[in-house]
Amino acid sequence: MIGRTQLEAALTALGELLMARGLHYEVVLVGGGNLILRGLIGRPATKDLDILGEWTPDGVAPIRPMPEPLRDAVIDVGRAFGLASDWLNTGPDSLLDLGLPAGSSDVSSAGITAVSSRGLRAGTTWCASSSTRP
Repeated sequence: MIGRTQLEAALTALGELLMARGLHYEVVLVGGGNLILRGLIGRPATKDLDILGEWTPDGVAPIRPMPEPLRDAVIDVGRAFGLASDWLNTGPDSLLDLGLPAGSSDVSSAGITAVSSRGLRAGTTWCASSSTRP
């Protein structure tokens, strides 16, 4: 199980690794891990962190399969932190098949979190709305 502190550290390390490799991704997180990061639930830990999709200027787009450079970085960080190779995964991405609910373009209203490797590098692990994305 992964607690909030370890999630934050792993995401920060992932952002730093992606930046060092000259890569940039902005992904949208959902699920229990997202809620733990935001301090919205009392559950202390999760087994993984779920990516809904990639944040684009047009909204959230599927990111399946996970791009190999991102997948490699996730595995590398997982090894360094003693996490499963799928600690960050696209498990719920099929939720995008039917589209997001009305009003979801503001990620805070959908209860989801946008994560940017730039923001992670700067130490800002998540943000509340599209207008404050790193």
